[in-house]
Amino acid sequence: MTNTEQETEQETEQETEREGEREAETPLLAALERYADSKQQRFHMPGHKAAGISQEWLRCMGRRALELDLTEIGDLDDFHAPAGVIARAQELAARLMGAETCRFLPNSSTSGVIASIMFCCRRPGDEIILPRHAHKSAFAGLALSQARPVYVLPRLHERFGMPLGVSLEDYRAAIKAHPNAKAVMVVYPTFHGFCTDLRALSALCREAGMTLIVDEAHGSHISFSDQFPESALACGADIVIQSWHKTLGSLTQTAVLLCRRKNPLINDYISLITTTSPSYLLMASLDATRAFWQKQGKELAAELVRLSRLAREGLREIPGILILDREHLSPPAVDLDISRLVLANEWGMSGYEMGKRLEALGVVPEMAEERTVTLMLTLGDREENIRALIAACRKLAGGQASCARQEPSFRQPEAPLTRLLPCEAIHCDYESVALEQAEGRVAGEMIIPYPPGIPVVSPGEIITPGILDTLRRVTRGGGRIQGMHDLSLRTVRVIRR
Repeated sequence: MTNTEQETEQETEQETEREGEREAETPLLAALERYADSKQQRFHMPGHKAAGISQEWLRCMGRRALELDLTEIGDLDDFHAPAGVIARAQELAARLMGAETCRFLPNSSTSGVIASIMFCCRRPGDEIILPRHAHKSAFAGLALSQARPVYVLPRLHERFGMPLGVSLEDYRAAIKAHPNAKAVMVVYPTFHGFCTDLRALSALCREAGMTLIVDEAHGSHISFSDQFPESALACGADIVIQSWHKTLGSLTQTAVLLCRRKNPLINDYISLITTTSPSYLLMASLDATRAFWQKQGKELAAELVRLSRLAREGLREIPGILILDREHLSPPAVDLDISRLVLANEWGMSGYEMGKRLEALGVVPEMAEERTVTLMLTLGDREENIRALIAACRKLAGGQASCARQEPSFRQPEAPLTRLLPCEAIHCDYESVALEQAEGRVAGEMIIPYPPGIPVVSPGEIITPGILDTLRRVTRGGGRIQGMHDLSLRTVRVIRR
């Protein structure tokens, strides 16, 4: 090797080391700490100025958090026109996730979904193809963008009763029937961890000239291990929304919007619906979380996979406990995020009751439904958590006198009967009627079993017998309903005739 070649190789190694150091930095968090340590006299927002706050709140929050709760001053950059530390933090996040650009979402993934729909559907009446099991944020995006929804229905798992996702054939048919649609939206993974063939759908969208938006709120972690499904960006998605607070460990309501290609215009829509006083604590938690996964992501994901396998092995040994696994996949689902533990039972016990009993035993699930309970495993779990879960399920099983198999009785999702677009319905006059009298009326509010936040009816749609039956079953079982103005659930808001 010549001297020139040796020098070139050394320079390359040094640049690689420098790049590694740059990726390990936390530019936004570091800037906040510098300002907090500068002891400047604060004649700016926020009003507490790291001092004026109740002692009770101070004890809970900690003084350092108050010192870092800052605003757009000095070298702290501007969320709505990032050119400094926020821009750098977002650049590092984009690189970590394999995107061209990244925007922090201190207003949560809901704002990212809304902004994405508004970006794609810029003219009133523009069509977007989206699944009926989309999160309620998608319906807000429809109302604000004045878009026309083209719904595709998810298939249900015959045994467990939750949505598997929408088949490729149904998406293909919708694209063919609506060739002028601006975008296609997908939930990937679903709340329960199901993943459909996103690569094939991405190819369909490219061929049709439609933007593929992926709500990957529950899948921020999957790109860190080949034991998880492929990430949406790896499958060819154009716009991806991730809730980092759900699985990566950032503060609640923090999320990111990732773009495969630069789309400067989408920033206008993000700014349109994002507070002009974004929390620097929230944004700094995204910055710190990115650096943490940059350094240890593969190890964190590997441990998550190990704990999932440990939990599944232990739970399979308990008589009467059923656990959703890859062996239970059925079309259109082709893969499963194994960090979700979806449990059912053979005792005739509802998922609602099972969730309550587990909670009484010290194990709190993420969600209980008619047939199942869903538990999340994240980087915050340890072996003792898994042992506690298995012990609670053993105790639960030990209290059952019989193991009579419960036959599922699930209703397939209905194609909505739309009378008005969401943007039209929200401006109508309403009245409240008794639940028993609501059949056939046009809904004036969302009815949303929560979690996972998937509406069974949206403003402007006909309230059918099936919708009323779903509402009764959820409330009878102990589930929660969001969206209805009457918290007693005795009346429902409908559009005045």
